[in-house]
Amino acid sequence: MDALQKDFERFFHDELLPQRFFEGFFDTPLGEWKPALEIVEEEELYRVKVDLPEVKREDIELKVENDVMTISGQRQDEREETKAGYYYSERRVGSFTRSFRLPKHVDDENVSAEYRDGVLTVTLPKAAVSRGRTIDVR
Repeated sequence: MDALQKDFERFFHDELLPQRFFEGFFDTPLGEWKPALEIVEEEELYRVKVDLPEVKREDIELKVENDVMTISGQRQDEREETKAGYYYSERRVGSFTRSFRLPKHVDDENVSAEYRDGVLTVTLPKAAVSRGRTIDVR
């Protein structure tokens, strides 16, 4: 499975994107809890949605530092054991971290986040890009 993950990463980054924007989403080792996410580019911003069901707002941390955004937190283990002393669960609990490098044209001073109904939505506005201009030579 690790080889498949690396092949997907190589294809996604090398074939589709000339630069490695949002690098890091595929770097988490298999077996660790990694929340599902979606990245959408709109005309004026990037929007990142992260599924964090049953994670409390106060257990989520979002940092933007040195062009890297890190989303981390913890989902508490609230499973109940049956009287027989066993249970079955495929749900992941515990800590998680997702980090990735931001595209160069993100206005990291105006990043905002909202957490509602188990979904963290991070809005990353694009910075104004200089279009260049012609200079008169005198």
